[in-house]
Amino acid sequence: MTSDVVRSFVVSADDASMHELASHFASGSASVSEVAQLATALGGSGEVVPRVDEAFVDIASTGGPGSLTTLLAPLFACALGACVSKVGVPGRPAGGLDVLGSLPGYTVSVDLARARRILAAGRYLHVGAGDSFCPLDAVLFDWRQRHGFQAVRDLAIASLLAKKLAAGVTRAVFDVRVGSHGNFGANRKEASLNSCRLVEVATTLGIEAVCAIRASKLSQPFLGRGEAAYALTTVLRGDASGLLQAHALDCLRLAAVAGGLEAPHPDLSSVLPGALSAHRTMLVAHGADVADFDARVSDFERTERLVLKADRDGRFDIDLHGVRSAIVARQTQSVTSSVRFPDPCGVEVLAGLGEWVHAGQPVVSTRAETDPAGFVDELTRSVSITDAAPSIGTDETEFIRG
Repeated sequence: MTSDVVRSFVVSADDASMHELASHFASGSASVSEVAQLATALGGSGEVVPRVDEAFVDIASTGGPGSLTTLLAPLFACALGACVSKVGVPGRPAGGLDVLGSLPGYTVSVDLARARRILAAGRYLHVGAGDSFCPLDAVLFDWRQRHGFQAVRDLAIASLLAKKLAAGVTRAVFDVRVGSHGNFGANRKEASLNSCRLVEVATTLGIEAVCAIRASKLSQPFLGRGEAAYALTTVLRGDASGLLQAHALDCLRLAAVAGGLEAPHPDLSSVLPGALSAHRTMLVAHGADVADFDARVSDFERTERLVLKADRDGRFDIDLHGVRSAIVARQTQSVTSSVRFPDPCGVEVLAGLGEWVHAGQPVVSTRAETDPAGFVDELTRSVSITDAAPSIGTDETEFIRG
């Protein structure tokens, strides 16, 4: 039997029914069955990609500073032979959907017929929840963001799994970041419990789920939509190094798990040609021009920047939540009826967390279309130079499987 609060929401997705639904799930009293019912209702509220003999896979993220998981990992999965079907929601500040959706011609919203053509042409579908797929999820997600219910565990689980159901996915890997930036727990104990819950709900829905739990730290140094496009290109060119290279290897590992492989391909460079081909094929299938993407990256490389420098000798630290808030605020102010995913600003972190820096040393490079000096002032509050090394968490990854 369908839960009363779920049924009321489906019948009339208004402010009252969403508040009742969210309050019930936030209380922690919802059962696994209710979470699965909500996921089914959200996923079935629009069109659904039929499950086929060849498994559709996906790699999703619960949120992490600078994470390129939803951009890089699907391309690696394609290069390893998988077929990726992804229905997503906008990330903040630079999820995969936002970066792709900011390209001229890239179609974020498609109907089922076109979705199937995209999968046939490129084996990689990446579209947004909304008009065709998961319309109720898009409505509820927007309401949750505006009313402080985004981090409610069971609502997040239902939303994540609804999009897998709508995309016809039978195997999914979730990049779970521990910390205030994600929705799955501020510490590893919470993240592990919440991941077990997700896996349990997924199993009831016929989805093989794997959660990869890691510390919520700086994944790679490029923060912003243009920055993410540049970082993606840098990886695909084989020019990544440092944190970006390490993050690419993490994404390859997640892609291998999604593809059902016991271990990732031992050599990242050997999967890059396939990933680059998948990237270009996917762009064309979604209506974008590869030349436009390449031109955007070239324009990014020529953009003038202002640099924030260390005010004294010490160890570098940065409040990623503060940086995220500064970028998101400017992105939000720049949204118009014709520009859904604007790219007004971004940041490159030049120093490593805990690295010893000297007074006057560049630590953050900034890009802003308007008032660049004001943007630097906003970011200054997020940077600190301390005598003690900051805590950056463990690199160990914990996998939770069904």
